[in-house]
Amino acid sequence: MKHILILPSALDDYKYKTGGAFVKSQIKALRKAGYKVGVIYPNLRSLRTLPDLHLQAYFYKFKEIDNEGQGLELRLNGWRFGFNLWTNLLNFKYWYKKLFEKYIESEGIPDIIHCHFGRWAGYGGFILKSTYNIPYLITEQSTGYRRGLFSKSELSLLSEIFNKSSEIIVSSKQLAKDISSLTNKSIKIIGNIIDLEGSENLKINKNKEDFKIVTLAYLLQKKGIDLLIEAFGLLLSEARLPNSSKLLIGGEGPEKEILVRKVSDLNLMKNVSFLGEVNRSEIVNFLYQADVFCLPSRFETFGVVFIEAMALGKPVIASKNTGPEEFVHSQNGYLVNIDDVEDLANKIEDSYLNKKVWKSRADKIKEEVWNKYSEQAIVKSLEEVYNNV
Repeated sequence: MKHILILPSALDDYKYKTGGAFVKSQIKALRKAGYKVGVIYPNLRSLRTLPDLHLQAYFYKFKEIDNEGQGLELRLNGWRFGFNLWTNLLNFKYWYKKLFEKYIESEGIPDIIHCHFGRWAGYGGFILKSTYNIPYLITEQSTGYRRGLFSKSELSLLSEIFNKSSEIIVSSKQLAKDISSLTNKSIKIIGNIIDLEGSENLKINKNKEDFKIVTLAYLLQKKGIDLLIEAFGLLLSEARLPNSSKLLIGGEGPEKEILVRKVSDLNLMKNVSFLGEVNRSEIVNFLYQADVFCLPSRFETFGVVFIEAMALGKPVIASKNTGPEEFVHSQNGYLVNIDDVEDLANKIEDSYLNKKVWKSRADKIKEEVWNKYSEQAIVKSLEEVYNNV
């Protein structure tokens, strides 16, 4: 089996503990399949985080994790002392080389470097290839292309990083379209892995009288939780849902206070619950409460939480022209227009009126998504890529 070195762009963020969950799931699956998988991760934060006392205590410390011969993980938490793209790149260049030198002392030279996201991890692969002539591939999952977050200089650099890579992987056709102008290479589509730890301890709630809408996300404006609250309030105000209906919101994030105020302004405090961050071990029981899972994101490259809900037999509601359009269709859920509260409300109401229909489809929803996004299915697709590098 080949020796794979993973370069993530997020992994166990100090504030958002589930950051990089899809990368961790992939690492676990590859190790289970017999690959030696190492990780180097220079987690370099902007200087704007300096006032954070937690960071001052936490940063500039090496962390070394030995995974019993299955691959060493080396992490460095620190700041990037750069004032533009190029000075920031110098920071990353220094630390990627430093961590790599430390890594190969005990683990040897990897066969392939697998970078998750073009910026900054892709740049790490680019630098290490130029120094050690190790092939790298990129899995891109950023919404930044569609949102116009990258400068011309960054896009030019990303284009060079993509074109020097051995393979480019994205999780959806939508994202492939978003980056197609940056590369002359073919782009492969491989989704994320369903990783439902704790499913064996599923606690089944037999009291299903209440209609429950469940959502789970890092609470950012792009996730559209504000739209979900408005649609839910509209349905209750027009008596299109029972008064006992519940909206359960999992996750933390910078938009939380704004969302809490919106719930208060709409007098929905009795019907909406903010449950805070949901740990990986709690996700199964959290999602299983749902009659429908709904996340009307304005931008979404894949949305692993959708396939996790579907793996439990739940119908889902997602936005059109986003990553979930890859797998959401009329037999497993609904697609809604972006920023369209009325359309969203109509789809939620339809899911309520057809509760029995969706319950009867649960096994088919599970089967379809497990066949496509199980560990075995995704590892098989990755093996085909690795064997061609």
